[in-house]
Amino acid sequence: MVNTGHPSRGCDTCRKRRVKCDLRRPGCERCEKLGRPCSGYRDLDQPDLIVRVMTPASFRPASWTRTKPTDETKSRRKSDLEKFKGDRKHDNNSSILFEKDPLLIRQAPESWETHVMPLIMSQLMAQVPGTTRIYGPLACFPTLLKAADSRSSLYLASYAVGYAYLANRTRLSDLVLSHRGAYGKALNALSLAIHQPETQKDDSTLLTVWLLSLYELILGTPESEEGPLNWNTHGKALAGLLRTRGREQFRSRKGCQLFLLAYHTIQIQCFQTNKPPPTEAIDWFKYFDDWETPSSRVMAPLLSFSDDALRISWRAWSRVQHQGSPDRILAELREIVQALRDLERSMEYHFGYKIVCPLWEMTANTTLKGQRLTFMQLHLCNHIDASLLRVYHNVYHLLLYAVKFASPSIDEYKEIASLQEDNISMTRARASRVLATLPDLLPEKEKRRDDTVEVNLADITRLIWPVRIVASSPVVQERQKTMAKDALRRMGHEMGIMQAVGTYFPSTNAKPF
Repeated sequence: MVNTGHPSRGCDTCRKRRVKCDLRRPGCERCEKLGRPCSGYRDLDQPDLIVRVMTPASFRPASWTRTKPTDETKSRRKSDLEKFKGDRKHDNNSSILFEKDPLLIRQAPESWETHVMPLIMSQLMAQVPGTTRIYGPLACFPTLLKAADSRSSLYLASYAVGYAYLANRTRLSDLVLSHRGAYGKALNALSLAIHQPETQKDDSTLLTVWLLSLYELILGTPESEEGPLNWNTHGKALAGLLRTRGREQFRSRKGCQLFLLAYHTIQIQCFQTNKPPPTEAIDWFKYFDDWETPSSRVMAPLLSFSDDALRISWRAWSRVQHQGSPDRILAELREIVQALRDLERSMEYHFGYKIVCPLWEMTANTTLKGQRLTFMQLHLCNHIDASLLRVYHNVYHLLLYAVKFASPSIDEYKEIASLQEDNISMTRARASRVLATLPDLLPEKEKRRDDTVEVNLADITRLIWPVRIVASSPVVQERQKTMAKDALRRMGHEMGIMQAVGTYFPSTNAKPF
């Protein structure tokens, strides 16, 4: 007798393929690899479930079970065919179609290619509630893309980003092949453009590299790899192109916009890898001051102040890593803490609202000079808090290092303990401020209001770094860490930005977040 075993609780796909289902929640791993939605698992305890014992003799020929068309179906098909012939009787080229069943005539499926460009254009717009959409630093993107050839690096990079984003949102395997192919072609076209002097300084070349770095964020880093190495490589390429473009890039509005876009990515990578800012950055911001635009009055000072925070963070990290004379640790620690406090005060004075914590905690109804904060102002606050959180992290490790190696006296030990308590308090306060922006910047589906602006790719890319810092901080409260990790999972699995749940650089030396 055939041993049929016990009935399987597996999903439809695994039972059809006759393989063991891992019963993972919410869907099995095999369906995930195949890119198919998992149908769920059978409950064998249901009273209405009938499990049949099937043997080779249980299957009948297909002709026995095929449903024969009824007279009503035949007459309906005949009338449909006559009507179709009457509608097309003046078409000389349709005689072949008349002989076929009209139910077999189907419209060809529309290609994803027609939707990729409009999708990526809409996803890179900055959104402002109550007004029309604007691009911000990407205002030149539509103009450059319209002028680009279909075989250019910019055009291919845009397709790669669009297909990768669609693949993550829809989980269709065909789109995976499309974005990988477009990415490879974009790299080849970019290599040719970089090695040609006439295209090396083009705006489209710089924008292409930035789009490829965005592609790496969308693709994410698997757990088996250490950090977004390709993203870091594209960031170094952005810095090299800014040096090559020199002062000439600041002579046009388009060049200034692309500089802000590229330098934002460079700065975040420097924070993540504990590297100092480019030595030319001070001169770049001086050249940028010649432009009297909203971006020059807000974004340029923001990035300049964050560079100062980056220098303080790098100084603290270097002191821990290189382990110089223990006699200088306490004196250098005091200098770093004082520099950090001075930076906070100067940022508060410039931007016109409280930067120092915990005297002021930001909520969704916080006002800036009598007006509710807009999306862009919330992102600005998050960038400030993220920069300072990175400094607190390295200062915290410097405080631990001072206790261990500096052999402090009782009074010096009390001073270090007081600084450590202040550091933890400030870290948790800034983490609360970042998390307070999530209801506006990343609203949950079931809690979205009718007037809520749809979150897009541009919003998520600005939000990943601040939330990632909160989730990885060793001193935040467990509740804060849980909220941040939940937000990152939503960014990855709901919004399609997989780097939110991917790995970052190894923590053995650099101690990154």
